[in-house]
Amino acid sequence: MTKYLKNRKISKTSKSKKRFTNIFNKKIIGFLLLITIGISLVTYLVQINNVTTKGYEIRALEDEIAQLKDENQKLQLQLVEMQSMNHISNKVAEMNFVEVDKIKYLDTSSTSLVQR
Repeated sequence: MTKYLKNRKISKTSKSKKRFTNIFNKKIIGFLLLITIGISLVTYLVQINNVTTKGYEIRALEDEIAQLKDENQKLQLQLVEMQSMNHISNKVAEMNFVEVDKIKYLDTSSTSLVQR
């Protein structure tokens, strides 16, 4: 009967160890799961914050593009106005330029300035 009692004591001890190990394993798994969920939540919040920030930056750049397009259009219109013949003739009269009667061209083929 002593053998039976010894075996029974061993089996009770091994059952309690298994139960403790199972509870301990469940606590570890639960803790690791909680840590994983926490890290995932923080990562998600950081990514959402980055996406929102980039969205605001994109919107600001789009507004700047629209503003620059308007300014470019105004400058192109101003350029066309400045290049118009009416504007040029008004500037000529304003600067008191004289109209040329006879044009004289220089003949550079017959004379040489410096030769070696």
